Amino acid sequence: MRLTVLLTAACIAAGVASAATVCVDGGTMASYQALGAGGCTIGDKLFSSFVYGSTAHGTGVAVPNTQVFLTTDNSNPYNPGIVFSSSGWVVASASARANSFVDSSIGFTVTVLSGSPIIEDASLTLSSFSVSGTGVVDITETINPSGTQLQVDGVGPLVSHKNFAPTSSVSVLKDLLIAVPRLGTTSGGSGRVNSFEENFSQITPEPVSSALIGLGLLAVGLWRRGRRA
Repeated sequence: MRLTVLLTAACIAAGVASAATVCVDGGTMASYQALGAGGCTIGDKLFSSFVYGSTAHGTGVAVPNTQVFLTTDNSNPYNPGIVFSSSGWVVASASARANSFVDSSIGFTVTVLSGSPIIEDASLTLSSFSVSGTGVVDITETINPSGTQLQVDGVGPLVSHKNFAPTSSVSVLKDLLIAVPRLGTTSGGSGRVNSFEENFSQITPEPVSSALIGLGLLAVGLWRRGRRA
C-alpha cells in the first residue's frame, strides 16, 4: 500500500513537470506573465503567477513588461534562480529641483514540483547598477508565508540572504526603486539598475540518507525473492 502511494505521488510530480514548459532564457516579463498559474520550470521548481507594474515621475519613464527580460540560472541545481534585466530602469540627468523616479514591482510564486518542503532560503543580488550624485537605487522584497524581508541598495549591501523554515512553496513580492530626490540646492544625479538576481536554495540530500534508502530497497528486493523461493 505504502509503495503504491509513493509511486502515485511520483507519477503525479512527473506529470506536473512534463505539463509545464521549461523557462525560456531571454523571455520578456510579458511572456512570463502570459504563462499564468501554469508557469515554467527551472530544474525541479515551478516559477508561476508572474505580476508586474511600473510607475515613474520627472525624468523617469515607466518601464513596460516588454522591456524587462528574464534569464534562468540553474548552474547549481540546489540553488536555482532568475536574473531580471532591463535597459529602462534608469533616471538620468535629473534636476535637483524636481523629484524623479522609476518604481517597478515584481511578484511571482516558486513551488517544488514534488511537493517536498525543501526551500529553505532566498538570496537577492544587485548584479549590475550605477549611481551618482543624489541618486538612489534600492530593491526591497517580502517572501511569504514566512514574511522574510530582503533588501539591497546601491550603497550596500549588494547581497541579501535570509533563511526561513523549509517549505514547498513561496510567494515573492519585490519593489525596485531608482530615484533622484529633490534636496534643496544639492546637485542632481542619476541612477540605473541593469540587472539583479533572485535565487532559492534548498535542503540538499545527505549521502548517508541516500545510502540508507538504497539499502532499504535492496532489503525489500531480497525479502521478496525469499518469499518467492
